[in-house]
Amino acid sequence: MANQGADRCLGDGKCPGITNVLARYAADHLDTIESIHLRDGIANYAKSDFPLTVPYAVGTLLREFIDNCYVFKNGDWVEVPAFSQEEVVDFTDPVGTMKVYATIHSEVASVPVSFKSKGIREMSFKLALPLILNKRCDF
Repeated sequence: MANQGADRCLGDGKCPGITNVLARYAADHLDTIESIHLRDGIANYAKSDFPLTVPYAVGTLLREFIDNCYVFKNGDWVEVPAFSQEEVVDFTDPVGTMKVYATIHSEVASVPVSFKSKGIREMSFKLALPLILNKRCDF
């Protein structure tokens, strides 16, 4: 890429990564921030010969199903069970309406610290996985 004159940023995943960049962009345009609530809907429409297609690292995925996670509420971190706090979100097409759940994710640790000076009091991250994955991995 250097020979092509293109800029690049290595290791900037979707979550965390682009979610933090988008939160920063919004924060830079606001005087104060009371809350940031990130919702991630994963829809995989790729055809596969495998009975189950995993959208990212299996170890990470298992931690999201098993490990308790945190939300930032009233200015403090609160532990909640994995895949709790169900919420229905209408994502734009092609994702559509999905149920999202609280999962362990680093944004809940980093975002409140990054925007403390803006007065943030609440932060949450919730994830929706393809329905087939939820059914087959439900513990």
